[in-house]
This record gives sequence, C-alpha cells and structure tokens, in this order.
Amino acid sequence: MYSQSPISGEVEKNNWVNILFSRFDILLGFVLGLLSTSFIDYRRRKRKTQEFREGMRSELKKVLAVLSSLVTNPDSNITRDKAISWLTLIKEFDLLKELAPLVVGSPEYKKFSKKDLSEADFDNFTARHNERKIAREKNDSVQFMKNINCNFIQNNISSISLLDKTEKSLIFAILRRLDAINEQISYLYFFFEKSYDATIRDENHKRLRTNYLNSCQLISDWSYETTKEIAHLLRQ
Repeated sequence: MYSQSPISGEVEKNNWVNILFSRFDILLGFVLGLLSTSFIDYRRRKRKTQEFREGMRSELKKVLAVLSSLVTNPDSNITRDKAISWLTLIKEFDLLKELAPLVVGSPEYKKFSKKDLSEADFDNFTARHNERKIAREKNDSVQFMKNINCNFIQNNISSISLLDKTEKSLIFAILRRLDAINEQISYLYFFFEKSYDATIRDENHKRLRTNYLNSCQLISDWSYETTKEIAHLLRQ
C-alpha cells in the first residue's frame, strides 16, 4: 500500500496555506479598495458641500443687503417692528457697506447703525420714513428697483441636495420668495410706462397708481419676511 511521506504532506499543507493567504490578500485588497474609494468619495462630497455652502452664504449676505433696502423702499409704509428688524440686521450682519449705495430716502440709517438704539429712535425712524412716503405719493413719484439675482445658487442648483434638511428647506423657501418679489418688481416698470400713456383715462391712471403702491408694499412686506429667513439660515 502507498503511504504519503511526511515531507510531501507538509508540502501539500504549505501549498494550501499559500493559496489561502494569496486569496486573503486579494480579498483584503478588494475590501481596502472599496474603503479607499468610499473615503475619497466622502472627502470629495464634503469638500463640495463646504464650497457650495460658503458660496451660498456669501451670496445670501449680499441678497440680505438688497432686501433690506427693499424693506424700506420709499413708496411703502413700515411698522415699528420692521424698523427694529431692519436696523438690527444691519448691525448683526455688518451690512452698512453693502447697504449704503442701495438705500434711498433713509438718511438716518447710517447714524443709527453706529449706536445703541432707543425706543424713541425706532419711533422716529418709522415716522420719518412714512412721512416721506406720503410726500412722494402726493408727487406721483416712482421708485425703480432691480431684480434680485442669485447667480451662484442658481448655477449650482443641484448642489442644494448636499445640504442638510433644514438648510434645503430654508433655501428653497428663500428662492420662492425671491421669485415672487422679482415678479412684483417687474410690474413697477409696467406701471411706470402706463402712467405716461395719454390714451389712458384719469380714473385708470389712478388705478395704476394704486396698483403701483400696492406692489411697493408687497415688495416691502415680502422682503421683510425673506430677510428673516436668510438671517435664520446664516445663523446656522
């Protein structure tokens, strides 16, 4: 009878061990490759999210300044609460430089931004703004406003999916409000053109003026609400 020698048995055993180790190396390499790819994807996604978030926040701060000017557009009424919120945002987000060339008809904003405000300051600010609005209304003055652009966000709209649930909800709400504000701003040009149309009767001119003032008020009110949403997002 044939019997396997101890040496040949040991060689066969070593061969199996080598095979197992070689396959383990392949499996380990495969697992490490998957982990490496996942880690690289995670790092790439994290970097892209951070870049988008920084660009978004930078753009929204500029939009916040523009909206702050629209809150106090000279053909709208403002309440004391609006005045408090408006002046508080200027100080909290250091909007003075961005706001300076945008604000029309509110010469006291610069003075107020440099000191602590009293109850009387808010009352005076509100009263003066509304007095100027009444004076402009008597003169049939018209205030032109520019559409608000969010080019960075719009050009990277797919990147919103990278944000967390709260941020996504806020940014979509903000974009919807900005679309509504821009629509009202576009109406102002229509009202302006029609106000000089000699073929329109006086009573229709009055209706156009009323519609113009209503749009200005909506722009102020919606801008006010949007500033609060943007401020909430920037505080995240």
